[in-house]
Amino acid sequence: MLTSDGSYLDNIISLFMLPITMKNYFSLLIISITCISCNTTVKKENRSISLGDTITTSSGLKYIFLKEGSGRPILMNSKVDIYTELYLNESDSLIWTTAEDKDSIFSFIHGKTSLIKGFKELHNYLVEGDEVIALIPDSLAYGKKGGNGIPPKTTLVYNPLIVKRVSLP
Repeated sequence: MLTSDGSYLDNIISLFMLPITMKNYFSLLIISITCISCNTTVKKENRSISLGDTITTSSGLKYIFLKEGSGRPILMNSKVDIYTELYLNESDSLIWTTAEDKDSIFSFIHGKTSLIKGFKELHNYLVEGDEVIALIPDSLAYGKKGGNGIPPKTTLVYNPLIVKRVSLP
């Protein structure tokens, strides 16, 4: 039986012990939706960003905020549109740019599109409107062997990387 003096967990457990009625079914449904929705939005809230500071993750990925966005967070299965220019190490030679792509945008589905590890990791930390410089070490890019025209042991520099749009998953 549900009581107002019991703990929240006791009330949830007691729901499972009651016969299934429409009221109990809707209570379980609401609790389930609440738990699921809480789990998908936690990762991007309350960001403490200082423009110009270098952030280094435990994997070795580094990024510097040029502008903090305030749009949608990038969640699994979100369609993400970015503008970027790619350089190797700290070279002045432009290797690739989205300026040559249709609408000057590179689009991908976060968590679905096949991308290098560092690029996937980076987008776990960004929201719509963010502008960063990203340094992706070879261990998170093309490694000791290289690939796709990138020489072995090369750090990739995306300067700038601008998150233009993020669609709901």
